Amino acid sequence: MRRAGGRVRGAGDRGQRPLRVLFEGLWWFDGPDSNRQVLRDIVRAWAAAFPDDETHLVVPRHQAERVRAEAPPTVTVHGTRFRQHGLGCLLGVGWLARRLRADAVLTHNFPTLVGPRPTVFVHDLIFESNPEWFTRAERAYLGVISRTIGRARSVVTSSGTEAARIRRLHPGLDVTPVGLAAPSDLTGAEPRPPAAGPVPGTALAGGLRPGGFHLAVGRLNARKNLGFAIRVADAAGWITPDRPLAVVGSRSGLAEDACPAEPGSPADHHPADGLARLRELRDQGAVVFLGHVNPGELAWLYRGALSLIYTSRDEGFGMPPVEAMVFGCPVVASDIAVLREVTGGHAAVVLALGDEAAAAASLRAAGPARLRAAGTAGREHALRAYAWEDTARRIRAAMVRGLGDDGAARPAPLAAGAREAGTP
Repeated sequence: MRRAGGRVRGAGDRGQRPLRVLFEGLWWFDGPDSNRQVLRDIVRAWAAAFPDDETHLVVPRHQAERVRAEAPPTVTVHGTRFRQHGLGCLLGVGWLARRLRADAVLTHNFPTLVGPRPTVFVHDLIFESNPEWFTRAERAYLGVISRTIGRARSVVTSSGTEAARIRRLHPGLDVTPVGLAAPSDLTGAEPRPPAAGPVPGTALAGGLRPGGFHLAVGRLNARKNLGFAIRVADAAGWITPDRPLAVVGSRSGLAEDACPAEPGSPADHHPADGLARLRELRDQGAVVFLGHVNPGELAWLYRGALSLIYTSRDEGFGMPPVEAMVFGCPVVASDIAVLREVTGGHAAVVLALGDEAAAAASLRAAGPARLRAAGTAGREHALRAYAWEDTARRIRAAMVRGLGDDGAARPAPLAAGAREAGTP
């Protein structure tokens, strides 16, 4: 196997010898949308920023050829028989890292249990701090992260707010916030109107017109708090059949009452109390559920929306506000720490989650000039503050802190029965 030599040409890492790095890529095709995009953009940015690093990517074996066609040409793609993400990280990635004698390993959420100790990108530990927002099956699966994360050499995460949560819940971990950026598949897409209509059971009066709708983006679950956004926007007079709220996203996990019924199920299986107005807005076309859209369609929606209304109860990062800002779309955000961090104070309106009347009043007070100014300032902030190469450099710096001064891996304990693998 070739060992790369010479000095790294990447501007952020001059003077250190190249590393042999293994990236866990089990989500390359099948992961949650946001997590899949984060994985892909980190690998692409790394290949551009650190061309002298010897980079490897492990993916499910049956997808290896398809990934090779998409991955940067300098990245060597390996297949593993493990298809399930958690098991693949815990078992398959570590064996390959040991065989490759990797200097550093990056996995997502789950560490390896054999081979060199990895740097783990923990997307968030909300399931641990707020288990009430997750199903029993989700808590059981994600709980493995909490029980194994001590195996990590270091942890990276997307925001300073999430880093503080991880340190609070697991005080012994070395945690570094590295930031994210809008997905390159989105920012590089050709904008086009959504090809499909709304999901069954909702109306779309007159279609969506640029400058004639508001937007909500995110998985449809209890944590995303869509019902609050709808009620507040309705009370403020922001949404009507001629100026609807277009909702992008699919049901995932513990759903809330504002979500549409699943295809094939009864028209509405929720209790009637308190939901008659939500059903009325859906039936009138004042709230339109678009389901999943592709990157070009989402780019068109961000460009044409009057605002993004994002009232999540909690996030590890909160990608939709960053995406919206990149396109100059004004952001209306819930008043939580992580969204204050990622918007950099450039949200057009900040909504207090505990007071719907006050939140509606805040919307009514935000006129078109305020929204336009926020859209311009938000775009400048997003383009200045977020870049994938910066993310890659911060991750690499966190990895190097766990290595010797010459870049050689320090000895690390392995799982029982595993033979230590030194560097060449």
